[in-house]
Amino acid sequence: MDPAAQARIREVLAPNAYVSIQTYPGRCHAFARPNGHHYHAADAETTHARTQAFFKRHLA
Repeated sequence: MDPAAQARIREVLAPNAYVSIQTYPGRCHAFARPNGHHYHAADAETTHARTQAFFKRHLA
C-alpha cells in the first residue's frame, strides 16, 4: 500500500481507542496465509497471538 495512504489511515484512526494498528515492516499483503507466496511464519504467529488476545479480552 502507498505510504501516504498508510499514514492517512493511521492519522484518521489514531484517536479511536478501539483501533490498534500493527505494522510488519518488510512484509507483503497476506504474509500470514499459510502456504501463501509471502508467508512469514514468525510474523504470522505474532499476528495470530495478537488476534487471539484481542478476542479473549473483548469477547470472553
